Amino acid sequence: MSQTERDQVIIRQRLADNSVAAISPEDVRDAIASLMGYGCVILSADGAPVTMSSVGTGFELVTVFDLVHAQSIDVNLAGVEAALSPTYDLTIGATGIYKTTFWASFASDGTPTAITFRPHINNSPGTVEVVRSVSSNSIGVVSFEEISLLTVGDLLDMRVKIDTGTADLDFYAAGCLIHRIG
Repeated sequence: MSQTERDQVIIRQRLADNSVAAISPEDVRDAIASLMGYGCVILSADGAPVTMSSVGTGFELVTVFDLVHAQSIDVNLAGVEAALSPTYDLTIGATGIYKTTFWASFASDGTPTAITFRPHINNSPGTVEVVRSVSSNSIGVVSFEEISLLTVGDLLDMRVKIDTGTADLDFYAAGCLIHRIG
């Protein structure tokens, strides 16, 4: 059964009084779809660590995600239901306010360096970035959250860069959660 997102005024009208048993199963599904907010999690789980080779000083797409953990009516993977988009981005399916969370544990094969992670929306940098310095072959951990107003069709992806030279990054775990909150 499909759901229809409705604003809170319509939901209140439809669910106002059930004394005459007028609330249908469709009304309940629509209310849940409209009020809860949904998200999509993508994780790098199989075959870890996953290596991104020769990461440089310009932002590069994080390409270590290989498993789709959940789907929703708000976020789909470029129309793909069972696999990650080949471009590693999330396509927004419903306009709203979203919380994006990213986390990763990783190591660098280079000299001690600062590694920067940042979300991009429609190929433009998001407002939040996190920088983590790691020594050669030590494991670093990063996480951040960003609140954004996103519209239908917006593309969200995660990118990474290092401060100098190039280095291979080994990801031991990485994930991205996007959740509609309003």
